[in-house]
Amino acid sequence: MGCIDIGQIARRLAAEGLKLRGAFHDGGGHDGGLAGARTILVIGNAGPAFWQAFSRHRREEDNPMDRWVRRIVDPLAAECGGRARYPSDGPPYLPMQKLALRAEPGQAMPSPIGLLMHRRYGLWHAYRAVIECPGHWPLPDPPAGDAEMFGCDVCADRPCLHACPVRAFGADGYDVAACRGHVASKKGRPCLAGGCLCRHACPVGQDYAYPPGQAHFHMQSFLGR
Repeated sequence: MGCIDIGQIARRLAAEGLKLRGAFHDGGGHDGGLAGARTILVIGNAGPAFWQAFSRHRREEDNPMDRWVRRIVDPLAAECGGRARYPSDGPPYLPMQKLALRAEPGQAMPSPIGLLMHRRYGLWHAYRAVIECPGHWPLPDPPAGDAEMFGCDVCADRPCLHACPVRAFGADGYDVAACRGHVASKKGRPCLAGGCLCRHACPVGQDYAYPPGQAHFHMQSFLGR
């Protein structure tokens, strides 16, 4: 290990509104080309601190949120003698959901609309980076309650599947074109201004729902891709 430990990384991320979502040991290179890595740190966000920090430091540039995250994470990776990787890198692209499920066992699961459902944050969270650290780092204790059923496993109505005005989520997967076309239209203004209605329909984690400014930023970014 270098001159920084996992607790210091977590605290420095928290000071910038980011979260160390979890960590795991891996050396087989079987999860998206992480060959040679021994300890994998998964970084993301949930709650208002992330948007507040980004808003304070935002620059006028392409992909401002991705670039801001890189400015925080890259130096941390360098200090521990590791390497930072991001969902936008590639191809090949990071299998971010697979890595997140390994980093947060019992805390997240695939939802009917494709996003990962978290037992605390619901659908209002994201995974933004991975740091591959050499060596076998001590891992933090897992959260309590990871054996209890939660979220989609105990949800019979699945309101997230019925809230989309253009039924972009169905048995055939996610219809990106239908979603984008609706958000860009006059009828899609509620989605553009306040965020995905399917996310809002889920009863879990509503205290972590994005504020209007953040929701609008993400939807505008979605339209621009």
